[in-house]
Amino acid sequence: MSKKTELRSCGNAFRMQQTICKVAVGLGILTAYSTDAWATRGRVSIANNTVVTDRGTLIRGGRVSLDIWDETPSQSDIDTMKNERGLNAFHIYAEYAGSGQSGGYNASKVDKVVDLADENDLYVVLTIGCGGDNGSFNQNFVTQFWDFYAPRYKDRTHVVYELMNEPQAWSAPYNSNTLSMEKNGYDQIRSLAPDTHIMMMSYSQPNNWDDAANECEGLGIDWSNASVAFHTYGIDGREQSTLNSFFSALQGKGIAYTCTEPNLTLQEITAGIFEDLGVSQTYFISVHEIATNDSSFASWILSNNICWTPDFGTWPCGNAAGGASGTGGDTGAGGTSQGGDTGAGGRMGRGGAQADNGGAQTDSGGAQAAGGSGTGGSGTGGSTIPGNGGSNVNSGGVSGLTGSGGSTVGGSGVSSGGSGVVSGGSAGIATTNLGGGTATAGTAGDVSGTADTSSSDSGCGCVVAGGDARRLGGGVGALLMLMGLAFTRRRKSAR
Repeated sequence: MSKKTELRSCGNAFRMQQTICKVAVGLGILTAYSTDAWATRGRVSIANNTVVTDRGTLIRGGRVSLDIWDETPSQSDIDTMKNERGLNAFHIYAEYAGSGQSGGYNASKVDKVVDLADENDLYVVLTIGCGGDNGSFNQNFVTQFWDFYAPRYKDRTHVVYELMNEPQAWSAPYNSNTLSMEKNGYDQIRSLAPDTHIMMMSYSQPNNWDDAANECEGLGIDWSNASVAFHTYGIDGREQSTLNSFFSALQGKGIAYTCTEPNLTLQEITAGIFEDLGVSQTYFISVHEIATNDSSFASWILSNNICWTPDFGTWPCGNAAGGASGTGGDTGAGGTSQGGDTGAGGRMGRGGAQADNGGAQTDSGGAQAAGGSGTGGSGTGGSTIPGNGGSNVNSGGVSGLTGSGGSTVGGSGVSSGGSGVVSGGSAGIATTNLGGGTATAGTAGDVSGTADTSSSDSGCGCVVAGGDARRLGGGVGALLMLMGLAFTRRRKSAR
């Protein structure tokens, strides 16, 4: 090859790389400003006989009544509820039959609260309210409501459906009409929203537990993505024994449970029981009250030493010197000073509230997911994403700019990824998620451009050799950086 031909070839390769980098940056910008990028929490699941979040933490929510009031929370209320009151969900009483309107009449208000939850990384438990006419239901309205709402939010992974609030007075056994409504309602929702978790029954009182367990089993439904909702009325003075019996009976049938409305007069007792046993609950206190009136929520949680490790912030355990009792945590050596969020203590295991080695929720460090001040941070932790993430999404620092790779979302994917933007190392794109390909060309972005013929798909559909890997690595690194920024922007409220 002549010198002129060789120079022309190099020039064409350089222009190709410039184009690739521009495309990468453009895609990154589009991703960064996409309103749907990583928008919601993952779907709930069942663990340890209750419903848990995508981080394995308990559902803990506040009331949003839209059926007879308009309790749409302000952003200030939401921020306080999340970061200073340790909650992660809205329980929406959406509509009621007594309105005299057809199901779906409140859609604009419900949409707004569902979207607020989405934007703030919160869950929603959506149900039909009673409007004060508890212990009864209107079959036509139940059918209309779920025909409208089940498909409407079927792809919103942060939404859970509760079929009907307190459909019969007051405990098991339910009559045949109510059982038919429950079975038909389940079939209706499941056909319209195949993947959404469904809460059933919503017993006002958890009495007659054997009857409850038997009639739930008799519905003949798939309980792998469904659970029983219950309230705590009618058990005064025998809270612990009644709840233990109720839980045991349902466990015997392989059915999970969640309290969606605790009796306000018993909540100081039942909240402690639920936290000790690991049962999800949504408080019958409005989000606004929780955020603005200490006596309605915060003061009695603290005075009763009720403790958990939240999805956001450190409250309530972070307000104690050493957890709920003794020198650390509820059961371990930590709490928040010596363990709990970041050390070896915590509430239920070697760390964190239902986590593992220290992470508050999911992994080995930090207060929120895996990073924080344990073994995570920008090393093996990650601040909000489980796994081996960096300070934002992986161990490559901020979106994989300077570290050794990452785990799931940003950075350089799962493998090495080199040094991303800095040197392009091994083209900086070894990945299984966002990059694509397994490029090995170049020697850490060798400036001299040794014509290394070990080339492969770079993740941008091109072949790279030798020193040119640095430029391509920079372009792909820029793309990954912007994707990381998009992820950070969409989830900033979780920090």
